[in-house]
Amino acid sequence: MTSTAVKPLLDVRDVSITYPRRKTPAVDDVSLSIGSGEIVAVVGESGSGKSTLARAVVGLLRPDRGSISHDGTVLAGRRTTAQRRDIQMVFQDPRSSLNPRLTVRKIVAEGWRTHPSARPADPEAGLVQLMDRVGLPAGLLDRTAEQLSGGQAQRVSIARAISIGPRLLVCDEAVSALDVSVQTQILSLLLRLRDELGLALLFITHDLGVVRQIADRVVVMHSARVVEQGPADDIFERPRDSYTRALLDSVLDLAAPPTYEDPA
Repeated sequence: MTSTAVKPLLDVRDVSITYPRRKTPAVDDVSLSIGSGEIVAVVGESGSGKSTLARAVVGLLRPDRGSISHDGTVLAGRRTTAQRRDIQMVFQDPRSSLNPRLTVRKIVAEGWRTHPSARPADPEAGLVQLMDRVGLPAGLLDRTAEQLSGGQAQRVSIARAISIGPRLLVCDEAVSALDVSVQTQILSLLLRLRDELGLALLFITHDLGVVRQIADRVVVMHSARVVEQGPADDIFERPRDSYTRALLDSVLDLAAPPTYEDPA
């Protein structure tokens, strides 16, 4: 596990966000940090504020109060090209986040148009390498997104996200729309990419079984606030908050995380 004691890659401090026409905050005074190469899972039921927090981290929403810092620099409302490149997002439903009429080739290469400094000298070789890295054959490059299975589409989404060399992936329920067997493959892929590329992951999920498989540290949110956070083992074995205990009691057979192999 990577320590965040020196300088975290991402530091969220006292962030609050309230949507228009709502009286209560969607995120209320939330703080967390992520170190380089670390996987932090934010878990909570629907409406807890975890997806709102994810969107603020990638710059899709602006906090009303508090700050979000990346590599020691506070992220202002208008982010630099380098800051946008460093933090990328993988969405819940790959079928809705990919243009169904575009080929995989165009989808994966999208980032190189907005971040030309990330474009490899040989784009075709770069595309083949990215496909191999996410466990897909190069023969899929000329298929359209609508011709892909759900698991293939999510791998393409991940390839697009890592194509520009980010340091942090924000995964918002990135496996919840997939079959259980495909979920485990995508989780294994993300763990491998963490090891190979040194990626940090902010993993948003409601599924404690997924958290147990992937997280170094866990942040538990309830009613827009963080009620507990700490190392994954401590959260699962010695939960302090009553809400965390209730979440754990609702899930069976989480005593030990299973080990999976990425078939790719």
